[in-house]
Amino acid sequence: MELENSDVERLICSVVILGIFMLVSVVSAETVIINPSADAYVKGWKGAGKNYGTEKELIVKSSNYGEPDNNARAFVKFEISSIPAEVTVNFARLRLYMFKAPGSSRIYDVHRVIENWTETEIIWYNQPNVTDLLTDYNLTETKSGKWLEWDVTTDVQGFINGSYVNYGWRIKDRLESSSSENDFSKFKSRESSKHLPELIVTYTVRNVTSCDGNGLRKDIFDLSDDVYCKAEGLPPSSYVDIYVVNNKDKWQAGDALNDVSDGVDTSFTGRNGSIFTKIWSAPLTQGSYDIVVDVNRNGKWDIDEPIDSKVDVGFEAIPEFPTVAIPLFILLLLIFFFHRKRF
Repeated sequence: MELENSDVERLICSVVILGIFMLVSVVSAETVIINPSADAYVKGWKGAGKNYGTEKELIVKSSNYGEPDNNARAFVKFEISSIPAEVTVNFARLRLYMFKAPGSSRIYDVHRVIENWTETEIIWYNQPNVTDLLTDYNLTETKSGKWLEWDVTTDVQGFINGSYVNYGWRIKDRLESSSSENDFSKFKSRESSKHLPELIVTYTVRNVTSCDGNGLRKDIFDLSDDVYCKAEGLPPSSYVDIYVVNNKDKWQAGDALNDVSDGVDTSFTGRNGSIFTKIWSAPLTQGSYDIVVDVNRNGKWDIDEPIDSKVDVGFEAIPEFPTVAIPLFILLLLIFFFHRKRF
């Protein structure tokens, strides 16, 4: 059977629409672009006591011209409180626009800052300490007018989890005090009119719900039902433990997870960081319950781990035909009423 051109076009259109639908169904990530809340650079030698927090540029420099410490380092930090607490950071990139490249290609290291600093007070002598662990590095090459970026995913996840305090990052030349006066770069700062520093974060909100075997959300189960759960926004390609616990209206970090179902379930999140699995086989025990996904598998609830409900019941298990208890005085009234009617 031969297809008309119009039929081919419709077929292609249908495939494209289906592909878009499948992509949207699988990918539910959010992306935010954040400009810095503070940035500055510090400079050694003659500029060591001066603050450069209000300049329209950030300088990273390596030179022993004049003095061994004729170097410059950049500091930048971002306010990320707009990102929800219970998310998985898919990736985060720190980006600086280099409008003046060095005379020779350099390696610029990014380290997480571990002490507080302010934009208008930071100088060479009081610059904050950084972690010894390298966050990421990049090569500058020698072409001006381009963005340099560094992978800061682990740091941002730590900021959101509360594992780290968010003091931002330091950018410096890996080999400081080099012999060339031209080994420096200039980046746009937040005081510039365009090409401001950026933190680009793509994340997925962590959530978990109780559902039936078809994946449809369900909050009330008969005791003869099986309970399934569906969760999204989990760390991809990882094992997690799923607990059914007695309902709690208030959760605090470190609360022990005591499973009351037929055992803790361990599931693999797959490439998209989601799960759909049976967590309790019938018969159920009557009661009100929460579902908790223990991401780090420590048997405790941590602040970034999803619960199907923190302020209300996650799901309930009730008898299919609940017994109606009739108070004794109502029963006596009925007997008295019918007794009078007979006479």
